[in-house]
Amino acid sequence: MTGAPTETAYFPGEFLAAADYAAEQAFQIGMQRAGGQAFNSWGIVRGLDIGPATTSGALQVGQGLGIDSLGRLVLLAQARLEPPPAAIGQVLTLTYGEMTVVTPPGVVGTLLEEPVLAWQAPADIDPAINLVLGTWDGSNVTRAGRVYAGVPAGALTFRNPLTEVTAAVVAWSSESLRGLRIDAEWMSLAPSPPQQTSELAATETSLSILDGVLGVGTMSPQACLDVLAPIVALPGPGLLTSYDTVVRASDERFGAVLHPGDTLILTDREGQPRQARVVSISSPTEAVTDKPLNCLDAPYTYEQALVVSVRNDAGQPALTIDRQAWTGLGVSPPQARLHVGAGDIEISQPSGAALSFGGDGLVTTEDGGSRVQFQVSPTSGGAPTPTRLQFDQVGDIAWLPGRVAAGTTGATAPFGMILDPAGNLGIGKTPTEKLDVSGALQLTVPGTGLVFPDGSVQTSSQYAVPVGAIIDWWQGTASQLPPPNFMICAGGVVNDPDSKLHGKAVPNLDNRFIVGAANDSQANGGIGSDTHDHLFTVPGHTHGFPHTHADVGGVTGQETHSDGMAGAPDNNASSGHSHKWTASCGEASTETSGVNSDSGGAQHTDMASTLPPYVSLLKLIRIK
Repeated sequence: MTGAPTETAYFPGEFLAAADYAAEQAFQIGMQRAGGQAFNSWGIVRGLDIGPATTSGALQVGQGLGIDSLGRLVLLAQARLEPPPAAIGQVLTLTYGEMTVVTPPGVVGTLLEEPVLAWQAPADIDPAINLVLGTWDGSNVTRAGRVYAGVPAGALTFRNPLTEVTAAVVAWSSESLRGLRIDAEWMSLAPSPPQQTSELAATETSLSILDGVLGVGTMSPQACLDVLAPIVALPGPGLLTSYDTVVRASDERFGAVLHPGDTLILTDREGQPRQARVVSISSPTEAVTDKPLNCLDAPYTYEQALVVSVRNDAGQPALTIDRQAWTGLGVSPPQARLHVGAGDIEISQPSGAALSFGGDGLVTTEDGGSRVQFQVSPTSGGAPTPTRLQFDQVGDIAWLPGRVAAGTTGATAPFGMILDPAGNLGIGKTPTEKLDVSGALQLTVPGTGLVFPDGSVQTSSQYAVPVGAIIDWWQGTASQLPPPNFMICAGGVVNDPDSKLHGKAVPNLDNRFIVGAANDSQANGGIGSDTHDHLFTVPGHTHGFPHTHADVGGVTGQETHSDGMAGAPDNNASSGHSHKWTASCGEASTETSGVNSDSGGAQHTDMASTLPPYVSLLKLIRIK
């Protein structure tokens, strides 16, 4: 329809010729097509899908409806079979067509709308009138090139954050598929998309709805919410200058557009391409990057790190997802596969698996110093077999039976089991040895026992040293302290409220032997001596005493003697005689001989030790 639309005016008794009816039809058809051009973008409205080849090799094109750029409805009322083309890359098109049905003379003729299916080379396609249904790849028809029709959605507006231009929004549909298409040219995201070269031009941002499923950036949503990140770098506002990791922008919109984690891309002072990640935003015109950009008044583009960002009414991050599919809860940008900014993670699963790893699972701290690893054995098929659970931690690993309420004064967490970095395991206490147990060890399975390094097995119960028992202990060195719960028997007082002997003095066993006590009254007494002597009666006896006399007579064989005091100096006699001499055994005695005065008397021997050869050990007493 050209020029001003002309409509036939009717009145009673009017004579109408064929031209009048033709004009009426032209008016209706023209208005319908004008409306189609104004309210719809051209493309496929519904149907027109291509099924697999039949047994004869022909392809089946399903019925459907399209609209071309002239506003003409292209209706394929019945499915058709179409032989495949001879060459790969041929495009199957549907084009509006009319066919006059020949009738006998005198019978009203009819004009049948019959769309034309044809294989065409891509260069021969007229995008204004040829609707592309698919492309032949040699064995099947792909959906490449299909474009769907739509209508403007004037109630929705999208504004470019860098300009005041409102985006052109178009709604499209295909059977139950409904969506919105945002013109990238108006959004200044990329150049104007080429006509009818793909199912959806890559330079368009799309909102699609399929049976209640919402897609953002994709025309084929695969989930209730399917978000596809843009693949192009966006032009940034203003120019950037940077001498180190501090970047300054000439436009205050810089701080509103950029976010931590985004990547800045530019050319530096030497003409070399550079890029850096934004660490923080200091002000509307200043940011800190992870490395210097070395630029001066440089134009730039940026890649957004976040694909999804949900914030609360205060503008704080609630849910963020970046391009690596890392998810942050209450934090932006996320620094791990799942980064929880604050709060607990609760998994409530009445049955089945609550937390599952398909392969080797790893839970680690942000610095990687502590981690829990779930390791599984490799498998050629089916479910992997778990092998072990491994803990790697800088500090202690504690399994506690309860939790102390926050802020409780003087509260101590009850002991359960603690594994320290040295590999010491404590049960009921903080360990100081490889296995440190506060309490009793119990073996309840018959036939089991404790196996020691020499291979011996202890299967029967053993009593511990009771409180008050005394044992020998070799100290080794002076710095070696007694074992826990023991005290040296040196007469000291037990000062331990947990001991049954608290306040009592232990025996002083310094330089003492232990002897069995006859009764309780002797238990702490000390008896005996480390030396002794013997009492004996002196028998009658004489002692020979060598001596000489001066020869006073001068006559051989004669003797002269006096019975004066024994040992007197004037006791002289001739030589060659004998007589008795009695004297006490003293030092350098000069007495004359006489009767022994000690004979028959009682005397004591010298004192002597009673100890055989010995080794000194400390005596220890168990106090608790």
